[in-house]
Amino acid sequence: MLKRVGGDPEKSLYVSWDGILKNSAELSKAAEQARKRPQADRDVEDRGLLTLESAARQYATLSMTFIPGDLPLDVTPRREYGAWISALNRALAEMNASASGKAFDPELQKTVKTFVERYQDFEREGVIGLMPPKDETSLARWDNLGASLLGIIKDQKAHRAGLAEDGIITRYADFSMAWREGKDDDCARLSSAIAASLKGPWTARAESEASFGRLQPFYWLLIAYVVVVLMVLVSWTTGSEGLRVWGYRLLIVSFILHTAALGYRMWLHGPSARDEPLFNGNLRRLGCRRHGHHARAGLEERHRRRRDRYHRLRLADRRP
Repeated sequence: MLKRVGGDPEKSLYVSWDGILKNSAELSKAAEQARKRPQADRDVEDRGLLTLESAARQYATLSMTFIPGDLPLDVTPRREYGAWISALNRALAEMNASASGKAFDPELQKTVKTFVERYQDFEREGVIGLMPPKDETSLARWDNLGASLLGIIKDQKAHRAGLAEDGIITRYADFSMAWREGKDDDCARLSSAIAASLKGPWTARAESEASFGRLQPFYWLLIAYVVVVLMVLVSWTTGSEGLRVWGYRLLIVSFILHTAALGYRMWLHGPSARDEPLFNGNLRRLGCRRHGHHARAGLEERHRRRRDRYHRLRLADRRP
């Protein structure tokens, strides 16, 4: 496994992300071959390949969730965001000037286009929303990183606030950089600030859902059902009437609690929770097909495209 992604098992049992990227084509090809084999025929290496490829895809997705993860180490997210705002301001000034007959700067036009294409990639591939809708009562989806950065063009007031000094996008960028540099105190302060800025009508339900998940009611109810079965079996074997009665009582209590837990879960998730078991199988099959599609596409091409677009921006040479 390590050799497939450029590792040396005699030196280290770990592999870097760069090593995975350099060998992503081979990894995707090997994982696709392992995926075509029946599950019963897969060996340890096949399962390891599928696990590694899945982890690599998740890492690639999460690396673009809170900040542009393909930036060089000497370029901070704040610097890129500043270049994006600067390019938009200059483009707006150029558009106003073009009304008087002045030609639009082709280099600036190319820069803005590169930024837009880059953030469109983030928007398509982002799975986690960062910025809530402007209307706190709205049920619209939260904007991911790409949509938040592109939203400046559509709604300057709402989305430029996210890039302000205390904006949510800026705070996520600062938190990510503090985490990368190992500044635990800054991480704690920024995470508290992020949580406080995201409080809204959804907060109570989100906290209820978190508590419900930590409680794991269905897990404990499953154990209670197993205990009921054991009590019934023992009562049949020993002829104990008391054990049978208590088993019956435990079954009734478990059924009531199970019904209450299902009702509470439906309240948390809304009407769609009732239909979830019906289409979970279809989602899994769809996920498998999408998984295979991304495996064939490969990780290296996606990151190479992003790196090329970033280098075309030439942030270091941009005028303030």
